[in-house]
Amino acid sequence: MSEGEKILRQRHSGESRGDALLGLTKQGEIVFVNDAFQQLFQYTSDEVLGQPLERLIPVRYRSRSMSEVVNRSRTKILRLRARRKNGTEFSAEVRLEDVKAELRLIFAGALVMATVRNLTDTTELEAQQRQAQKMEALGRLAGGIAHDFNNLLGVILAHTEVALKELRSNGTVRKSLVEIQKAGRTAASLTTQLLIFSRKQAQELRSIDLINAFEEMRGLLPKLLGEDINIEVNLAPDLGKIKADPTQLQRVILNLAANARDAMPTGGKFEIEGANVDFDALNEGSRQAVPNGQYVRLAITDTGQGMNSLTRSHIFEPFFSTKKKGTGLGLATVYGVVTQHKGYIEVASAPMRGTSVSIYLPRVTGADEPPSEPVIQESPMRGNETVLVAEDNTALRKVICKFLKDCGYTVLEAKDGPAAIRKGKVHETAIHLLLTDVVMPKMSGPELAALLKDRHPEMKVIFVSGYADNTMESHGIVQHDTPLLRKPFSLDFMARKVSELLRSAKA
Repeated sequence: MSEGEKILRQRHSGESRGDALLGLTKQGEIVFVNDAFQQLFQYTSDEVLGQPLERLIPVRYRSRSMSEVVNRSRTKILRLRARRKNGTEFSAEVRLEDVKAELRLIFAGALVMATVRNLTDTTELEAQQRQAQKMEALGRLAGGIAHDFNNLLGVILAHTEVALKELRSNGTVRKSLVEIQKAGRTAASLTTQLLIFSRKQAQELRSIDLINAFEEMRGLLPKLLGEDINIEVNLAPDLGKIKADPTQLQRVILNLAANARDAMPTGGKFEIEGANVDFDALNEGSRQAVPNGQYVRLAITDTGQGMNSLTRSHIFEPFFSTKKKGTGLGLATVYGVVTQHKGYIEVASAPMRGTSVSIYLPRVTGADEPPSEPVIQESPMRGNETVLVAEDNTALRKVICKFLKDCGYTVLEAKDGPAAIRKGKVHETAIHLLLTDVVMPKMSGPELAALLKDRHPEMKVIFVSGYADNTMESHGIVQHDTPLLRKPFSLDFMARKVSELLRSAKA
């Protein structure tokens, strides 16, 4: 080919952009390919010249003859799945254009030119972005639902607690109240899982040696999985540390183990592998857009029934379950914990080929931090101080105020921040403690506390919320020593917290 012909080829075909090019007859026979084609499809020119275009398309996608497509219009853009010589597939955009008569000899007599672009990276990135946006929206929805349910459960459990205290007999009514209380607490645990999914659950983060953590967990797995499932734990000797909440980390492993057990009703193998990974060194074909950095990878694999691609695309959504009695929150909780720990999660699965869940958590340096030992101190529930209660949920506010009055306190009641400010202005003596919801209409709890402290500087504050950490921070609660009651809470626990805080003020 002359130099002029090469220039013409580049100018009229886009070959200079590095696109894969195929020259075709009207019957869809390949008569010309360029170097970029050979690199993309891994065929030499001798292997494909004279072959039909269908050879480059997976069999299941050959719904009609490519000669029909080639002949249908003068210019056509297709999106389809393409197949390399080694059998791997990728998403491709194919632009079909008629070759001008004066250029046909340059392209070996081709009448149609196909320009092929690999869309795999772009398509998968778009899919990941759509999935991330969907999960973020579901997270916000789940967090809002959990907050509303926590308010409702707070009322139910509080009235049940009051009724049980006042009921003397041990008959049928008391048994029914106990069952209501149990159901309420179970429901509260479900809202906790929703908060975890929405990445709003409180955490106690500390540096964790995973080898020690799995050693402590080793006894739990056989009881959960059963005798017919073989358990293997293979952790690299130099496995790095992570910054995590130990309780939530254990919840992740146990939830995945429970799922694996259900996928292996007749037994199988459950394996946990741990290794240090550097995403700079990983293959570029990784399905997750994980930032560069140092991670610990935990791969949890089972030999169970596996999942199809449709099921796999929904498994982290709350309330999605393939089990008859499942809540649909197990894997949603796993997703929430991992993302809240600034980690990433990948799932590989196919029907009858098992499932492998890979979790990537940022690696840290430093010594293990022992868990903080809670100080258990039994505080009396009674007092005679003045307590201002600000809560926009009327039913919950009423039962809190009644309980505190029964404990001997003088109680001022306000439905929101402005009402509490008015109460504070007209109350001539000291207000010793403010018990306030964090998120209220018109004024937040922290704003209310700041304004009231101008008039009552010695006033103590307890915040109450059905939301959690990120919402707390957005409303100005960032100090770890800020007293906070998380809904739903026990009235006894609340009264002891009030008494404890007031006694500390006198000390």
